[in-house]
Amino acid sequence: MAVLLVGAVMVLSACGGRAADGSGPVVRGDAENTGVSATASTGSTDEAAPKISATDNGGGQIGVSWVDSVVVNPLKRLVGYEVQVASSVAGPWMAAGTGCSLTATKSSTSTQCTATGLSGGSYSFRVAAVKKNLLTGDKKTGDFSAGSALVQVVGAPSAPVIGAVTATGTTTLRVEFTASVSDGGSPITGYTATSSPGGIVGSVSQGTLNTAPGAKPAIVVENLAPGTAYTFTVTGSNASGTSSPSAASGAVSTTAYSLAATGPGGGKVFYVATAPFTSAGSACGSSCYYLEALTADQGSEYWCSSATSLLPGSFGSAIGTGYANTQLIVQGCTTGAGKVARVTSGGYSDWYLPSQDELNTLFGQRTQVGGFGAQGNYWSSTQVNALNAVYLEKLISGQWTGTMNLTEPQAGSDLAMVRTRAEPQPDGTYKVFGTKIYITYGEHDMAENIVHLVLARVVGAPEGVKGISLFVCPKFLVKPDGSPGARNDVLCVSIEHKM
Repeated sequence: MAVLLVGAVMVLSACGGRAADGSGPVVRGDAENTGVSATASTGSTDEAAPKISATDNGGGQIGVSWVDSVVVNPLKRLVGYEVQVASSVAGPWMAAGTGCSLTATKSSTSTQCTATGLSGGSYSFRVAAVKKNLLTGDKKTGDFSAGSALVQVVGAPSAPVIGAVTATGTTTLRVEFTASVSDGGSPITGYTATSSPGGIVGSVSQGTLNTAPGAKPAIVVENLAPGTAYTFTVTGSNASGTSSPSAASGAVSTTAYSLAATGPGGGKVFYVATAPFTSAGSACGSSCYYLEALTADQGSEYWCSSATSLLPGSFGSAIGTGYANTQLIVQGCTTGAGKVARVTSGGYSDWYLPSQDELNTLFGQRTQVGGFGAQGNYWSSTQVNALNAVYLEKLISGQWTGTMNLTEPQAGSDLAMVRTRAEPQPDGTYKVFGTKIYITYGEHDMAENIVHLVLARVVGAPEGVKGISLFVCPKFLVKPDGSPGARNDVLCVSIEHKM
């Protein structure tokens, strides 16, 4: 190995001789028996920094290359390069990532590397030569190049920061967060909150975030279980992907209600489910656990202004169908009980007329819940048939009276011998012909109308009791609004002396 000594020092010839002092000695020797000689003068040698460039290779990778313009100093040997990265051409700088790390470049004289694993954002690179002092064996990094032009990498956003979580209902929680600091080089499209347990998600789009001064972005997560504790994480998304999740929030529980408790809308809870049910169109949607009722009567009204015909649509009777039923009533009726029931109370506007099963459940809890008046006549929203809507409420209330028309003069109590016939009409009604006897309260003026329930046989029906049907024959035909109209052709022709 050749030994090079520089400076005003006493030196020894490699081949013997005497010592000499001097300010610029020349030393000669063998360089590992190669016969190569080197000369050097005292003082520093100028070494220009490399010139660097960077190119986006896609997939979170940037190709970095440089041209080394170093003036070789014979006392130093190039052993590698050090590459640094920053989000600005002015820094601050830090060691480059995988592929261009110090480990990868400091022992290599290659003038290029590929930085990998980069998240979305802007990057600038700079490089400096690493040289070994041949006298001391030390390695030293030289001057760094200027930063390369910024290269944009499109990736997922940075992780949002979790905020406060608050209960907003029996099945909903509000999750606040701080938006991602970096959009990853592509506009953020939205944020998603995910619950634990359950993995239930709620989302908000970037365009609907509340950006007012002091406002906290928030996501309302629905379809949660009542009285259950949840934690949440939040992620941000853009066209390139989804960020890492935020730290988890603290545990917060949804609200739970018990039977007869005051519900969120100010009514009384009369139904508590153990599993979610669907109330299509209402605020709770497919995650309903409770039903509450306003215990004050909202008024007295006919079921529907169109009382003589069925409303279009599919009506249900089960728990959860009342809201959809009521919407059909509102659409098909000018006035009626369904419209009266659509009130706004307690900050909620999704009150409705209960379905048949909901009304029966409410009635079954009347002792705990209250709210039923002494008369006890209440509509459900379930449409069964037009006759029920027209006649039942008035018959039950006593506004109209009713009769049974079974017995005939020639048949007595043998109903198989009934001769009264019913002829179908084009409008769906029937004309009934015949004579009945022993009709209690068959004729009077103590009520607005008398509803005769008449046994008759439709033309063409089989003989015997199997061919008999029941028909409603009112004293006064009913107008579309449900009030008595023209006199029907039902007459009392004689009074029987039964006793």
